[in-house]
Amino acid sequence: MDKLKKIFTSTQFKNGSFSAGIIVLVIAIVVVLNLIVSSLPSTLTRADLSDKLLYSVGETTEQLLDSLDRDVEVKVIAETGSVDSRIEEFLERYSALSDHISVEYLDPVLHPSVLTDYGVDSYSIVVSCSDTGKSTTIDFNDIIVYDYTNVYYGGSATEKEFDGEGQMASAIDYVTSDDTKKIYTMTGHDESTLGTDVADLIEKANMETVEYNMLTDGELPEDCDLLISYAPTRDLADDEKAMVLDYINNGGKMLIIRTATEDTLDNFDEVMETYGMTMTDGYIAEPTRYYPQNGPYWFFPTLVSSDINGNLLTSDLILVYNVKGMTTAEEAPEGVTLEPFLSTTEEAINYVDENNMTQGTYYLGVAAIVENQSAGSSADEESEETETASQEEEGTADTESQASEETQDGLEDGRLTVLTVDTMIDPNVTSSYTNIENLTEFMNIVTSNFDDVENVTIPAKSLEVSMNTFASTGGWSALFIGVIPAVALVGGFVIWIVRRRA
Repeated sequence: MDKLKKIFTSTQFKNGSFSAGIIVLVIAIVVVLNLIVSSLPSTLTRADLSDKLLYSVGETTEQLLDSLDRDVEVKVIAETGSVDSRIEEFLERYSALSDHISVEYLDPVLHPSVLTDYGVDSYSIVVSCSDTGKSTTIDFNDIIVYDYTNVYYGGSATEKEFDGEGQMASAIDYVTSDDTKKIYTMTGHDESTLGTDVADLIEKANMETVEYNMLTDGELPEDCDLLISYAPTRDLADDEKAMVLDYINNGGKMLIIRTATEDTLDNFDEVMETYGMTMTDGYIAEPTRYYPQNGPYWFFPTLVSSDINGNLLTSDLILVYNVKGMTTAEEAPEGVTLEPFLSTTEEAINYVDENNMTQGTYYLGVAAIVENQSAGSSADEESEETETASQEEEGTADTESQASEETQDGLEDGRLTVLTVDTMIDPNVTSSYTNIENLTEFMNIVTSNFDDVENVTIPAKSLEVSMNTFASTGGWSALFIGVIPAVALVGGFVIWIVRRRA
């Protein structure tokens, strides 16, 4: 017993017990920390180390999810174990950003009925909202986009883009919105057709486009939320001009995108001049903000302070060419408010010919907000009715007058937006210069016509291999090829000499 007592009271036993207790405590702390960390969302526990930050979301998505007040169900319909890991990782991180988003995986092999129930094929994502009763489908091929160009030459398809954020933002915006905007594109004046990239962005913004011929289709339908005339090369008829003016004056929204043409478009010009905008005759050259490789007729317009330019733009790199300009009236017509959003610098030159060149500031984009004229005529009619009614029943007249005022307050103002350069959405420009923001600005222009619509069109992220390149190889090549290796070599030699003498 004495020996046993000495063992338990010895210094070695006490030190060993203390060490063992510390080890147990550390293990317990590690276990508890692991449990806590495992319960946290992946956005907090795993950094996005992908080359293109595929799993990170931008400010637009954050704002969309922060304002989300309806539950959204995301059903991933694919065979278990066959979903691309990048899609799984993205969905996990995306759903962790909002408590209103739930993700469920359904295996069509184990449960074949899901394909019929949802009316989709395998490898699809169904996004739905029970509050609105709306749903939409995202194909896996719309998230990981392939380039099939090499297939035609005996090669294989290559991964081109990852569009997880853009597709999900668009789907959630669609299923949680109460209505869908309808855009009518004018025909009958040799207009151009919106490019595929622009049409895709409009569809991504949950807007529907319908072609419309004013002469054959008659008056604009009541469901027209925006009328677009894209690069017309023939003029409006007189009747069409009257219809356009009536549409805008009574709360309609219209976007005219002008193009360079040898024909005169007098009625289009008169529509613009009615609201304080006048086209110039020549072409605009910009001697300060031009694209060096192409000269001063290819340039970067200046963004004017405007709500139109306040969404999604991260720079002012909007490249245009073959530009016509316009000026605005010193005093806007009565009931009209002019809001420029794109202009040149003061050094810009409007070139008509060698004998006619004028320097100054010219606008490329202006929005005219037009006071709804139907409010005035409605008020006059109601005033007469109220006056007549007051002679019969004064109390009834007061009630009708109050109701009339409430109706007038609900009328929307009209809006005419003019963009003088159609090359802003030229596919040859937008596809060749991927770092410009032409398409983002165009969608800002479109969505600015609606108080209840935000530009949530998010571009896809490239999956193409990126190289570490430099625009100028002079100084940089000397640094990386000569200076850095020389410093490393000399430094290593000095360290070797010091250690050898020690």
